[in-house]
Amino acid sequence: ERGEDVMGALGALGKLPGRQRVAVTRRYLQDLPYAEICSVTGWPEGTAKTLVRRGLMRLRKIMTIEVTRGDHR
Repeated sequence: ERGEDVMGALGALGKLPGRQRVAVTRRYLQDLPYAEICSVTGWPEGTAKTLVRRGLMRLRKIMTIEVTRGDHR
């Protein structure tokens, strides 16, 4: 079941807009601090934080919709 949850989260991550996907991936999958994300992307810290926050909010929405519809696997 945990494997299914991980696969569902990764599938939902793929549905994020590009910059949000990059920000969330670097912050949570690569465990990079914001300073390093900014160094790699050239974004100001506020932009990186906003993209992560909005990406997480969108992920929650996507995953909630998929669970409600029974689309998760």
